[in-house]
Amino acid sequence: MRLETLSAIVLVAAAVALEGCGEETPAAPTAEQLFRRELCASCHGGAGEGSWMGPPLRGLSEHWERDALAEFLRDPKPFVSEDERLAELLRQFPNPMVGNRVLGKAERLQVADWLLTR
Repeated sequence: MRLETLSAIVLVAAAVALEGCGEETPAAPTAEQLFRRELCASCHGGAGEGSWMGPPLRGLSEHWERDALAEFLRDPKPFVSEDERLAELLRQFPNPMVGNRVLGKAERLQVADWLLTR
């Protein structure tokens, strides 16, 4: 076999082998991963069980609709000023919840859906 032919075979084999080595698009984070990544877990516990820093996040479906909860996650202040139950929670825990303006609406809805099933 001639050297040029062998070189061509090696190059084709290398190209075929490298074709599958492209970077894969990372999977979109789950709601639980967003919850942890956005530091919600630092006050509400890793699974939303609550801590001395923030209340447990169970049974939220008794008080929340999906869209309202997603908006609360973005900007809680208006909700706290209008809801005595939330104002009482604010008095019980040392740090007021800050809104998350990093997550987009779809991600906030994803987290809201996850929280409402807990």
